[in-house]
Amino acid sequence: MPSCIEYQQVSKSYDSKPVLSDFSLSIAAGITTAIVGESGSGKSTLLKLANGLVFPDQGQVSVFEKPVETEKIHEMRLGMGYSVQGGGLFPHLTVFENATLMARLQNWQQTAIEERYRQVMELLGLTADLDDRYPFALSGGQQQRVSLCRSLMLNPPLLLLDEPFSALDPLTRDAIHAEFKIMQRVESRSIVLVTHDMGEAIDLADEVIVLLEGKVEQHAAADEIVNNPATAYVSDLLGVHIT
Repeated sequence: MPSCIEYQQVSKSYDSKPVLSDFSLSIAAGITTAIVGESGSGKSTLLKLANGLVFPDQGQVSVFEKPVETEKIHEMRLGMGYSVQGGGLFPHLTVFENATLMARLQNWQQTAIEERYRQVMELLGLTADLDDRYPFALSGGQQQRVSLCRSLMLNPPLLLLDEPFSALDPLTRDAIHAEFKIMQRVESRSIVLVTHDMGEAIDLADEVIVLLEGKVEQHAAADEIVNNPATAYVSDLLGVHIT
């Protein structure tokens, strides 16, 4: 199976503290892959390396077989959607302005912007009465949905999600999970979801990668993780989050 992201002997440190050392991993294209691990395991760093927010100290990161390099990162990011915990919306922009920002920067025609905007808003259960609201007037769930709309606006082949649902209350999270599953069916793409919640990973992903201290504990199909946890750590995560 072709890969959407490839890490080849990657090392990365922050303030001389190693997070990844000689790390290699291939993430399959065309499916949803969840990366699970506790804080400091390196999962968010993997996403940041993929979209060029940080670069490896050693090794190579490739997206769809193209190296992630400083001089090409702007072009590569046009093929990636990125959504983070809390939404990361610009407070001075309305819902419409936030969601359509990248399309407007790419000089899309207004009719194309409005058509795609309505499409992604409907996909995530958002209504037109929100168009002119600012982020402070939105609930947490609405903010996260708008952030997902923005990440989907250019219809990117790769979607990177860094703990997008972790700050939401359980009822809101369940509702967005349902909409996320609809999105997966309607618009097929490669999705990499970082989460600390094994239950969320099993529910939403085709494959799951479990990290511990910058190393892969297990990388397998979701049902394989549930039925045959490879290590005591994976088993413990299942015991805590799966009933």
